[in-house]
Amino acid sequence: MYREQPVPDFSPHPFAVWFFIIVFGIPFVALLVWSIIKPDQSYLFGRRWMFNGEPKVSELGAFWIRLLSIIMLIITLISFIDWIVR
Repeated sequence: MYREQPVPDFSPHPFAVWFFIIVFGIPFVALLVWSIIKPDQSYLFGRRWMFNGEPKVSELGAFWIRLLSIIMLIITLISFIDWIVR
């Protein structure tokens, strides 16, 4: 009475995976590098309209932006390398 149905294969096509890595991964890494190099500009990107004068990011704020960008860059690169090695 009960017949087992085959499980469909939902694994992505290799081209699709590489496409998403290139389209989303490379700009994300570039954004993280930009946040490390210029944390004040990356924080204020799209937020300058909220301030009347020229806004300033504190040294502590720049430190945290830079630190978290470095941590995210390390995690992202380890993930990319792990995926490529597989």
